[in-house]
Amino acid sequence: MARRRELKSIASGIAAHCVSRNNDIGGYWAMGIIYGIANERGVDSVSVDIMSDESLCPELSAFRRLFREQFGSADHPLYRFITGFVVDFQFEPYSLSKGRGQQARATCTVHIVDDLTKRRSASATTFCYSHDPQFELKSTRG
Repeated sequence: MARRRELKSIASGIAAHCVSRNNDIGGYWAMGIIYGIANERGVDSVSVDIMSDESLCPELSAFRRLFREQFGSADHPLYRFITGFVVDFQFEPYSLSKGRGQQARATCTVHIVDDLTKRRSASATTFCYSHDPQFELKSTRG
């Protein structure tokens, strides 16, 4: 029998996936793309409500769609108890590189709310640069 406290473990696994290099949007690392969006907007955080249908920029809409495809089809008995699902990305400037620009410490926090309104959250951290297609093209050619 599945227990609601396992939702914390699910949140932890999803947060780790979100910061991993295996999480991409259009073939590019999602963390770099999302950090780029934060830079463009002049903010230090981005939040995506996975269960909402609110209008988002194309990249965040793609993240939400891919997220739903990957985790929404999971056959886990606890998913029927989930009423809220939010993924927050927080960025803190870390160091400056001549070739790449500002590097950031990126923290992804996954919040899962169950039908009893209890919130379970977990975070994972990595370092990233803002997505730059020109730099990536240059680095694959040279």
